[in-house]
Amino acid sequence: MINSSTLVNRLLLFLMLTTFFICSGQDTTNKYLIGNWKVIESQIDIKAFDDSNISNFHLVESFFQNITFSFSKNGYVKIESEDKVAKPFINDLFNTVLYFNIEENVLSIGSWKKSSNILYIQVKQEDNTLLFNFSGGLLRIKKIDEPVKLKIDKNVLNSIRPLLNNKPLLFEEVKESEELVDNPISTYNCSHLIDKLLQKKCVTMTITKFFNRKFNTEIASDLGLSGRFMNKIRFTINKDGNIINIEAESKNPELSKEIIRTINRLPKFIPAEKNGEPINSKYSFPFIFQVQD
Repeated sequence: MINSSTLVNRLLLFLMLTTFFICSGQDTTNKYLIGNWKVIESQIDIKAFDDSNISNFHLVESFFQNITFSFSKNGYVKIESEDKVAKPFINDLFNTVLYFNIEENVLSIGSWKKSSNILYIQVKQEDNTLLFNFSGGLLRIKKIDEPVKLKIDKNVLNSIRPLLNNKPLLFEEVKESEELVDNPISTYNCSHLIDKLLQKKCVTMTITKFFNRKFNTEIASDLGLSGRFMNKIRFTINKDGNIINIEAESKNPELSKEIIRTINRLPKFIPAEKNGEPINSKYSFPFIFQVQD
């Protein structure tokens, strides 16, 4: 967890994509979330986990089917499980009251206010259900009743670790399509936008917000970096919507590693389509890294 006073005193770091966008569409708000939501359908991506930590993948799938999310008016959330927590998940994360915040269909859950250091979820409304898309899974949830009052135990929060271990990096030999696509890659929180330009802008904003939250902002200070310099990121979204073959060009090899680690934690994408079929597609963007003393 990043201490805000440390950032002010030691480092002012700005992660900026070349253009920032505001995307339109139906927005899920805190008020809409308030209540208890039950998972009614789950799709888990085995590639998003470290296989050595999973003894029985079927138990992981079953585990997700028995989860309830409770959101209270005071910005607290509790993720309850009826079953024993399956590896690689952390026992003390569940049945514990955490903070939550949702902005522009991006839900962040953490151990401090407006944090996403534990879990970052793309949210999409579909009729009377919500789609929760996060790194490793896609959940459909439905409201079942009103929430009970939740209370934070800050001593417990200090001991909580992230929900998932870092995903293993995926490398595949793929042939990216050079044809014009019918539908570009998208994210679950942007797919409701019919206008392809607006959808593209929404995807850019989603990646930007994720990067700003997940990137380790203290690494520049640790590496002794200063000034303003450009970084380039390239990766491929394969036919399954997974991020593969991530490359990063930056001023320092350790900085490149942190960029790759951050991008690799993005939730699953909706792959690009050509003639109604999913295809592999490249994605790249530059961002300006600025460190001020």
